[in-house]
Amino acid sequence: MTVGNGALASAGNAFIAGDTVLVGLAHQLTGSTVYGGMLSSMMAMGWLWPQLIVGSLVEHVERKKPVYVYTAVVRLASLIALTLLLFSWHGGARPLFWLILLLVAAYSSAGGVCGVPFMDIVGKTIPQKRRSVLFAYRRLIGGVLGFFAGLMVHHFLAAKDGTPTTRQYALLVACAAAVSGLAYAMFTAVREPVEPVAAARVPFLTFLRRGPTIFRHDANYRWFYLYKCFWALGTMSQVLFVPYAVEHMGAPYRLTGWFSAVVMLAAGVSSVVWGHLSQRRGEVALLKWSAVINFASPLMALLLAGMLRHTATAALVKTHYLWAYIIMFGCGTAAINGAGIGNMVYLLAISPPKRRPTYVAFVNTLSAPLVCAPILAGILARTLSYELTFALSAAATLISLCLTFLLRKKGHSDLFEDD
Repeated sequence: MTVGNGALASAGNAFIAGDTVLVGLAHQLTGSTVYGGMLSSMMAMGWLWPQLIVGSLVEHVERKKPVYVYTAVVRLASLIALTLLLFSWHGGARPLFWLILLLVAAYSSAGGVCGVPFMDIVGKTIPQKRRSVLFAYRRLIGGVLGFFAGLMVHHFLAAKDGTPTTRQYALLVACAAAVSGLAYAMFTAVREPVEPVAAARVPFLTFLRRGPTIFRHDANYRWFYLYKCFWALGTMSQVLFVPYAVEHMGAPYRLTGWFSAVVMLAAGVSSVVWGHLSQRRGEVALLKWSAVINFASPLMALLLAGMLRHTATAALVKTHYLWAYIIMFGCGTAAINGAGIGNMVYLLAISPPKRRPTYVAFVNTLSAPLVCAPILAGILARTLSYELTFALSAAATLISLCLTFLLRKKGHSDLFEDD
């Protein structure tokens, strides 16, 4: 059920992918990379910011699946509302953007609320040695399904003048709602076991004081969070690839469908490799190799930008940029996919079972500002240049690689037995 849930959820997200489809929609409505980064960041931030509050509320609760069910209803309702909005809108582009942002915030925030219960249920039901394979198969099947979803995106956004209408985007959101609804239904069928939990809920201020305690006494936790900071900067330039292609190479918006297909296929295929690598060498090795592969993505973007500045190579780039973009999105997505698996497995590995919601909630909530990196990328691209932004991403990726060498696995120790 958990594999099927992840696979269908990935396929549903492919119809409204934050780095491609939503960025393309925002750029079409506003003509700004900043607004595109804002929409992409909101999609990611909603998954993170509520988790500290949720962790405090559910840590002492034996069964956490009801929280997942309630949030699934909100997520599905948000997608249906977004479908109706895009299908019936007849007003200005900027007001539409802000309404879209509001519904995306509701959709992703509901996903953030269910994040802690989801991770706790996975931690209770799946043995540690099998978790990397679980996440790998979720992404493998999801990648294959998402590839076909990307082809549908290309078909739905096809327009004679190259500019799709909001009704065409509405069809994509409707597909996302249908597929995601099936995904939510599958996870509600999971049988949640009961493990020992805290006797009672501690006051929220007491819960908040746990964060500094964890960072002070757990070196792995500190280095892991710092790694996530530089990783966010290393991947921020990916949201600029579509606007850069549109502005400098004359790419049509319908190509976001092909890019989404490449993203999902790369995520699925790489999952097999990442899952077995993590199982044999550990999740730290997975984080290292993900950083190595991600380095190729901003580096190639920087190379394309340099070639466009020279007359002798500019025509070649504008004619054959699609192949370079396939490599850029492929490497970037494979790396992000590997880091995503590694992050979840490593976090569960260093978290004491009884305090799993605390460890998950703190690191994810503190990671919420990191999803603003795409907004920073949009600002840097406009105020400085695309080239400098690509270079900064490449440098940050190298730093994140260095930080992985400081990560270690260790046994659990409960720092809060006296709570």
